[in-house]
Amino acid sequence: MGELIAASTAGGVEHVRVFLQAGIEPGAKDAYDALICAAKNGHEGVMQALPEAGAAVDSRNHHGQTALVVAAQYGQAGAMRVLLVAGAAVDSITDDRQTALMMASFNGHTGAVRVLLEAGADTDFKTKNGWAAFMCAAKNGHEGVMRVLLEAGAVVDSKNNDAVALLLASMYGHEGAMRLLLEAGAALDSIDKHGRTALIKASFNGHTGAVRVLLEAGAEIDWKEKNGWAALMCAAKLGHEGVLQALLAAGAEVDLKDNPGHTALLVAAVYGHEGAMRLLLEAGQRWIR
Repeated sequence: MGELIAASTAGGVEHVRVFLQAGIEPGAKDAYDALICAAKNGHEGVMQALPEAGAAVDSRNHHGQTALVVAAQYGQAGAMRVLLVAGAAVDSITDDRQTALMMASFNGHTGAVRVLLEAGADTDFKTKNGWAAFMCAAKNGHEGVMRVLLEAGAVVDSKNNDAVALLLASMYGHEGAMRLLLEAGAALDSIDKHGRTALIKASFNGHTGAVRVLLEAGAEIDWKEKNGWAALMCAAKLGHEGVLQALLAAGAEVDLKDNPGHTALLVAAVYGHEGAMRLLLEAGQRWIR
């Protein structure tokens, strides 16, 4: 049945129909492989023909993925509609507890997300690690997907096993996503399990623009995580001079100490960041442990 799979991959609906009309009955695995190939590539005609010939629309691969999940991953909105009309389960769960909505959200396929929501997909279903579709979109800065999910009732401060969406967007420097979250009422100073805020995460990763967004929103500038590290120290450790300048300009306490008593200047010195050291000294930090 290699010919059937090849034709399905290429979108050759007429060739597929020839095989089927000739009385060739596709085996379960061949039919599923053909359906998956058609779904991945968005070949809607092939996808209509295969279920009509008996291909099981919700068969799974070795990852527990159905054709709908695969189509969602690749943003094939038309193919998804065909599958849903054919009876595909909208909230089918893969072996690692992913749904089609999560796949589409993670990959930024706004149209695919709309199709799934119209079909009644669960916006707040979570993976084993507590990830919902909204968090997947926030991590990757997919603002269009985030807007659609919020309109559908996604919880803006829903938390995975560690953090809320704002912390994820801040960690990866997605300024637009951050503004969208803040406008939707996200808690500005929410913390993860280590006591880190969005400002600390953005500072540690050197996202100056994200830091400015948070400061403009009124983030607590000198908040310390469990080890006593504030945003200024995080930026000093990595030598993020733009972030240091933004924090100092916003009034960060230059002589703040962590739990062992180390200042940002000492941290910058330990890691050899000369530019960061100059900024801190110019800001008035004393050479103290």
